[in-house]
This record gives sequence, structure tokens and C-alpha cells, in this order.
Amino acid sequence: MAKSEFDQLPLHDALLESAEARWAEKTIQLRLAVFIDSTKEAAPHVLSFLGVTNFIMQHKEAWGPSDSVLSASYSCGIYRLEMQSGDCIEVEAGSFDLASL
Repeated sequence: MAKSEFDQLPLHDALLESAEARWAEKTIQLRLAVFIDSTKEAAPHVLSFLGVTNFIMQHKEAWGPSDSVLSASYSCGIYRLEMQSGDCIEVEAGSFDLASL
């Protein structure tokens, strides 16, 4: 997928289940339940980042606890997920992929 497509992913209200870093492979995998079809239940997906050079995951819950994604954006080489808790996940990587499980 092109980096410019990241902002268009249907990640609003997706539920973050886990994050896995694979050091030797330089990958980050986020397991999410994504509402691909708004008329159906959220479906399990993996959001993978490849060629990772930096990864920051805040978990301070400034707006209260939540495992839901508020927004997704890409700018200046950084993929960013803002959570409904007010926290941010930032990944500097060469590319990304979203795949269903």
C-alpha cells in the first residue's frame, strides 16, 4: 500500500488488542478489531509496519482509558495512531500493510 493511503484506512473506532515488536525483522504488528463494514461486527486484522526505525507507544490515558483508535495519519515519514484515550502510537517505517486474519 502507498504511504498516502494510510490516512484512508477504516481505523476509526478500531479496537487495539496488542502490539508486537520483532527486533531482528524490524517490524511492528498491531492486532486490531476493525470495522471494515459498519453494518457488521469488527473483524480481526493485523496492521504491520516494515523497515521500522523508531516506535513510540504512549499509554498515559489523559482522556481516560480506551482501547479504541480515534484517528490515523501519515506525515513526514511517521505513521500515527491517536487513541481515544489521548495517547499516540508513532511508527517510523518504510511501509505498512493491513491484512485480515
